[in-house]
Order: sequence, then structure tokens, then C-alpha cells
Amino acid sequence: MANIQPLMNTAMAMFNLNDTPASDNTQYHLCCYHANQVLILRNRLETKLDTLLKRDGSNEASIFDYAHITDAIKAYAHKTHHVFIVLATAVAEVGRDHDYDWAIVEPSSMRSIIQLAGRVWRHRPDKVASKPNISLMQYNIRALKQSNRGGAQPVFTMPGFEQPDFLLTSHDSHYVFRETELQRIDATPRINNVPENERDGARYLSDLEHKVMKDLMSNDKTNVVNGYWQDPNTSNRSHVHLSCLTPFRTGQPQTEYIIEPTTFKSSLDNDRAPNDIYEHNEDGQHYLVYNAEQARIQGLSATESTTKVIKPSTTPLSNPNVTPWLNDSLVNALLEVQSTYDDLSPNTILTRFAVVSVYDNKLGWLFDERFGCWKDEGLIKDNYY
Repeated sequence: MANIQPLMNTAMAMFNLNDTPASDNTQYHLCCYHANQVLILRNRLETKLDTLLKRDGSNEASIFDYAHITDAIKAYAHKTHHVFIVLATAVAEVGRDHDYDWAIVEPSSMRSIIQLAGRVWRHRPDKVASKPNISLMQYNIRALKQSNRGGAQPVFTMPGFEQPDFLLTSHDSHYVFRETELQRIDATPRINNVPENERDGARYLSDLEHKVMKDLMSNDKTNVVNGYWQDPNTSNRSHVHLSCLTPFRTGQPQTEYIIEPTTFKSSLDNDRAPNDIYEHNEDGQHYLVYNAEQARIQGLSATESTTKVIKPSTTPLSNPNVTPWLNDSLVNALLEVQSTYDDLSPNTILTRFAVVSVYDNKLGWLFDERFGCWKDEGLIKDNYY
């Protein structure tokens, strides 16, 4: 999916469905993979996925050699079918050598669709599909939130190229993709433009993306991109300052926080300041949350904990047919790191490995170590589940 919040809302809906397809004999194992997870937990999740999704085309049953698969199946041995799902944002698209059996794609940009398609049967190029194994959603989440699903506002954005000056007349996947682009999904539409008499930047997403790039690079007005070659007087300045003017993957400013399970160094409880505030979840695990920058400047022991931004909790899950998968215990992960780096203090371990970055959000962020952080939209409080 394109963004973390819709992903987590989707996950919470799945975990709390009243009914699940074929629930009598099918168990769904769901993993949430996105950037708003504590560093050590995200690293451990990626390590597991890197191992599980290194597929062997000559022996596809080898995936059942891994305990993360077999243990999940044994836990629901009375079920005859098991579906393993990785619900992910764009972190699954770039830099991960993963091989999936199938994919459901929320459309946002041609590049995103192409990247994800490249993770389906990635290690098994000799396989030939007898039926579709990639499903493209008819509308993305931004389009579904609009009362008018036409081209009133850009929805193929963040990530994507659509913007107020470059709008599509429709956001329906049946309309914005050529049949040839979907019959074989590869990088061709992003590299080669169609003949000029066939281009329609108001209808087709690939044509819109070429149109936006042409406007940026071939615009008569100098900008931070074409200034490098269009005007000798600006080329040097553009070269020097381009990374400052257009930072790679720039977004909203983020603040880094440290999330400490109090059981990690419970022996130090006597050294706690009296104004430290403990956040806890329903199963009794307590957490302390610190501003990481303050902790690095004045030391973790001298930094007051905060409850204003990140709110640790255990999210209620009511559907027994959908269970979390590949999740880890934060305190166990930190204890393992501590045993490996026994020359580092517990505070140093926390400052290096128990960190997560989030942007400012008036509602604050929920934190569940099984799923990471996502915006607190009052869903639990208002009995959404």
C-alpha cells in the first residue's frame, strides 16, 4: 500500500473482522511491514523476510523448512489452509530481494507498480502463470476518500506524479492503464513514451508521468533541474545546491524517539527520576518514551520521559482467524543485542537500537510492538473494533 496509515487501518480491520472467508479451514497470518517501526524490530523483521523470501525455483517446498512457517502452521494444526500475508508500504519495493507468490497493489505510480511486480516470482523466472497473480485495486485509498472519483484532485501522489496542474480525468484503474501495460508489467512504460499521436496525459498514468518529467526538464523557465544544462550561468549553482534545493525523498520533518521497555533494565529502577511517567499496555509491559535528541545531548538518565507523542498500547484483536506473524518482543530483542555488545551500556543500546522516527501529529501516535507506530485516530477509543 502507498501509505502507512491506510495500511494500519486495513490491518486493524482484518484483525477485527466479524467473519473471514473460509474461516472454518483457513488461517490468515498477517505481517505489517513499514518504516514506522522501532529500528531493532524492523531490522529483525527484514532479516526474517530476507530469509523466508529467498525462494528456490527447483524446490518450492523448501519454504516449509523454516520455523517461522512451520510453527505458524502447527499453532493452527486443525486448519487445512494457511495464507501468509505481508502487508507493506513502498519499503517492500526497493532494495529488498524478496520473492512473493502473488501481490495486491494499491496504484500510486507506474514505478511503484513495476517495482512490486518485480517481487512476484522474482527468483523463479521459469514459472509461467496460467492465471493472474497480481491484482491491481480499481481505486487507491486517496481516490476512495474523495466524493468525486473523477479528476477533481490529485490522488496518484505521495508517491506519484499527479498534481493540480497535471490531473487525470479519471482515477479508475480500468481507464488509466493501457491493456498492454498490464498484460506484461515491466519498466517499458516508464522508459519509452508512446508515439505522439497516441499520447494522452489526461487519461493514461504513464503518459502523465512522461508529461510531468518533460515539463520539468524541458521547461522554458529555469528550474533546479534544467538549470544544470539550460543556462551556463546557473549550472554551477545548480550542481552545488541541487541536493539542498530538492532533497532526495524529502518529506515532513520527523522527530526521533526512544522506546524503552522497563523490564529491559529493571535493576536500574531505583535510579529513575520521580517525574518519569510509565506508559504501559494491557498485558502489563511498561514503556518509557524519550525524545532521542534530548537523550543524546544530556544523557538518557537525565532526560524526562514523555507521553505526549507516542502512546504504547496493546491493540485489541478480536478475529481468531487472522493472527500477527513474524512479530517480536522488543525487550527480548534488546536483551539479545545487549548480550552481543556487552561492552555497551543499556542506555547506549536503547539510544542506538530502540529508536523510531515520526512526524508531528496533533493526535499522537499509537505504538504496539507487533505493528510499529501509526496515527491515533481514536479508533480504539470510539469502539471502532
